[in-house]
This record gives sequence, structure tokens and C-alpha cells, in this order.
Amino acid sequence: MKNNKWIIALLIVLLFVPTYIAIANYISLSSSPVTVEKASELTVSDTVGNVYTVNNDSSVAKLLEKIGAGAIKLSTPPDSLSSADYFKVAYKDGNRSTEYRYFFSLNTSSVYYTDPDGTAYLIAEEDAAEFLETKYAQCLYAEAYLPTLTNGENLLVPAEYEWAYKTAGGNNMGASLAETTDKQVAYTGKNGLEFNFSREPYTFEVSVKSADGELLYNGDYAGLAGAVDTKKHSVLAINASAQWLGNEEHMSSGTATYNFVLNIEAATEFFITLSAENADAGNDYIPFIPGDVAMLSATGVKDVSKISFKAEPALTHGGKEITPKFYLDGAVAYAFLPTAYDTAAGEYSLILGYEGVNYELKLNIEAKKFGTNVYDVTKAVAEATRTAETLATYDNLVKEVASGNFGTRYFDGTLIGTGVSKSNDTGYSVKAGYGRTQTVKATNDKFVLEGVEYYLKEGSDIYAVMGGKVVEVTTTAYAGNLIAIDHGYGLISWYHNLGETSVSKGDVISKGDVIAKSGSTGFTKGGLAYVGLTVFDVPVCAYDFIWGAGIEF
Repeated sequence: MKNNKWIIALLIVLLFVPTYIAIANYISLSSSPVTVEKASELTVSDTVGNVYTVNNDSSVAKLLEKIGAGAIKLSTPPDSLSSADYFKVAYKDGNRSTEYRYFFSLNTSSVYYTDPDGTAYLIAEEDAAEFLETKYAQCLYAEAYLPTLTNGENLLVPAEYEWAYKTAGGNNMGASLAETTDKQVAYTGKNGLEFNFSREPYTFEVSVKSADGELLYNGDYAGLAGAVDTKKHSVLAINASAQWLGNEEHMSSGTATYNFVLNIEAATEFFITLSAENADAGNDYIPFIPGDVAMLSATGVKDVSKISFKAEPALTHGGKEITPKFYLDGAVAYAFLPTAYDTAAGEYSLILGYEGVNYELKLNIEAKKFGTNVYDVTKAVAEATRTAETLATYDNLVKEVASGNFGTRYFDGTLIGTGVSKSNDTGYSVKAGYGRTQTVKATNDKFVLEGVEYYLKEGSDIYAVMGGKVVEVTTTAYAGNLIAIDHGYGLISWYHNLGETSVSKGDVISKGDVIAKSGSTGFTKGGLAYVGLTVFDVPVCAYDFIWGAGIEF
């Protein structure tokens, strides 16, 4: 009976032997590398990312098999391989894949490959040369690359191309390394219609259409310069074709076509327009003097916070440097550049910077001698309204108003009004002009007038000098009843010593609207109207003022 049990056990073991052998063979097969003979397919990845998938009986598969058979095994890999670019060849058999690295180059005497274990082999020179004659080696030839076309920083992708180069063996080989697109790609740039090839073509034909399909130019690129108004037509549809011929320097040739839309951004430029320019048609020349305001404008600017400004020597008022603040208005940025009665005359270099590039403008301020006046208020009025304390309160109010948000433009391109009527009914005239030194007769105190004082009958209408938004209606001991109007971009008009006011804070008004009646509140003797202008808190001349002759919004 015992013998029967041993016989049964032996039969069971023998029954499972084939299974064990199959498992062992599977494990052995799974752990062994896939060779070209056993691969069902292989992929060849070149040094620039192109991937080619072929079957195991393809010409390149047979060449790689030949390369393996003729290679010489090395004891250690050459040091140069550690940092060299390589072709990756993956042999695949079902779900299994084995990678080999091939270090091909045009120097066929030093070409290697490494197997999955990292063992290096020297490839026979004739085999390396044979690989150079295949399409898989085109990335090794500089002449296999289609010349690139750029517009500024834009790399323009061709719609289609044909390109051929000569191999090391002297054969003509078609190249397929360049990207193409069948879509009309849109590019944005600041270089207008300037195009540059990495290699000059034999011919370069360009057709340019406007956004609505109007043909603006069709012909050789050499005639394109200045032929299209890119300020008028900033969105352009472009078709172009180029041809290259082989020569002694370049052993390659071909053609390429391009189809794209170009959105042209204006190049960054800065301009300066003086406030007094053409203010009086009867004068051929009106000097820019302290108290005048210039308008700075900039094209090609997207982020005004990136604009830098420096004046050499420094423009100052009250010992502090004057710095313009830019606001974006459509495609152009604008900033008032004020000067004050105490800004020194002379020639200034204005250095404006944007995105790391500096632009220089010139400003010449001619000397101006401001006159003097006697201010004949009573001593009681002076001591009640013009003290260190009342002046400090007023200065703080000006700073508070000037720190507001002035991003909305209310003004236009017309002459700033006087704020008072020229009618015979009121018969105004200037009592004291901007920048004149006033001597208070009763106290012998001196100060500079930062606005303009007009003789005006008490109770006369006071007008807004320009459209704007009322940002302050209040009363202070020094200014009396006061109105401040924001005209945009930091330009503020100030009205002092008013009687009855007829606007409220937040009102949006137009040029010439009645905002108050003249009065005798604050530091005044009465029968006067005070109108002032500031750019932020820099007092500027408030009459005969054109902020930007020739500027259109």
C-alpha cells in the first residue's frame, strides 16, 4: 500500500513539471533584453525629439542589426558619452521593451552605442557612414534645417515647405525637421512689417491685406518698407513665399510659404508737447516758462506702472522733485509734466524708461521774472485767516485732495477757461497774476500767489474752467468757501473766497457751468475771485493755458 502512495505522489509531481518549466522559461524570457531579431517593432528617437516607428524587417532595423554584429565591445564607455546627445532605439516585443543608445555623429570614426547594461560598443566606420545616408540622421546636418523666419520675437511657422540637403555621401535627401501649421496663426509684435530670415532667400514675395480684406501690398519684400501704413492698419493678413537655392556655402535648397495674421503694436515712443505752443496765433514763438505745463505722451505702452522718469537736472518745486504720473487712454499713455514759479530755468534732459529701454526728451525752460504786488487786507483779516495754523490746515487739504484717483479724463483739447466772465456786466480784470510775490501791507508778510486773482463784483458767477468732477466743497479759514474740481490725470482747479456754492462733492460738470458766486470769505478783502490750477499738488499757471496743443484723444 505504501508503494502505491509513492507512485501516486511521483505521478502528480511529473504532471506539474511542464508547468514549472514553462514558468521558468517565461521568467527567463521576461528578464532578458529584446533584441532586433526578437522585436516585433522598434522606435527610433533622434536628438531633436523626432520619433520614427518601424517594423523589424525595415531597412533601418536591418542596418541596426548589422551595426550590432560588426561593433567592437569596449571595456569601459568613453568619457565623452556622459554628456553627449544620443539616438534612443527601443526594441519592442508585445509589452516588453529594451532601450539602446546610439551616439551617432558626422565623425564616423568615433561612433558608439550602449546596451541596456551600459556596456559600450565602437561602431564600425562604414556602418556609421551608412546610417548618415538615412533620413533618421537628418538632425545631424545643419543644412537639413529650414531657415527660420522671425518678426521681432515671433518665430513664424510655415504653412508648408519643401527642403532638401546633401548628405556626407553626396546624396540629396529630403528634410522634414520644420514644424508646419494648416491654420492661420495670429502673432503680436512691435516690429511692424520687418521680417528676418536666418538665411537670406533668393526670392521673398509678400502679400498684405487689411483686416477687411483690402489688398495693401503685393510684391517683393524689398518694396514693402513704408508701403503700408501700420498705424492706420494695425491688423494685417499676410501671405508670403520664399525660395532658397543651393550654393558653395549652403548645400541645401527649397521653398516655404507662410499664412498668418500680424497684430502690430506701436513701438514704444515718448513725445512732449508744450502747454504754450500756438496759444496765441499772433505769436510765432511763445517761450515755455516756469508755471507752464507740458504733456508727455507714450505709444506702445501696456503697463504705465513700468514707466520710469528722471530729469537731469532735477525738476523741482518747493525743494521736491516733480515726477509725472501716466494714465493709459486707449492705445496711448498721457501724463502732465508741471513746472512751478520756483522751477529753475535751463535745459533739461528728460529720461523716460520702459521695459529696460531709455528714451530721452529735451525741455528748455526760459527765465521768467515775476512781479510783486501789495496786498491790502486789514490786519484783523490777516491775523484771523493767514496764520501758520490756517496755512497748515489748507496745505493738508491740498495734499489730501491731490492724493485721490485721477484716472478718468474729463478735460478736452480746448483752452482752459478763466473761471470768470468777460462781460461788461462784471468788467473783470486781473488784480494779481500767478507767481507774483504779495506783500501783506498790514503785517509785512510775504507770499507767492499760486493762482490768479481777478477783480470781480461780489455775487458774480464763477464758472468751471474745464469739464470735471467736483472732489471738494468745503470751508477753511484761509481759503474761505472752496471748491476743487478734478479734470483728470492729476489736473485740479481750485476756487477760493467764494460766497454761495451751487455744486456738491461728486457732481460731474461741464466747462462753463456755474459752480458758485464770488464772495469775500477767507483771506481776501472782497471784490476778488481766486482761480488756481495744480497738477496734483504742484501749482501751475492758471491762465492762457493750453495743456496739449495738437494732441488728439
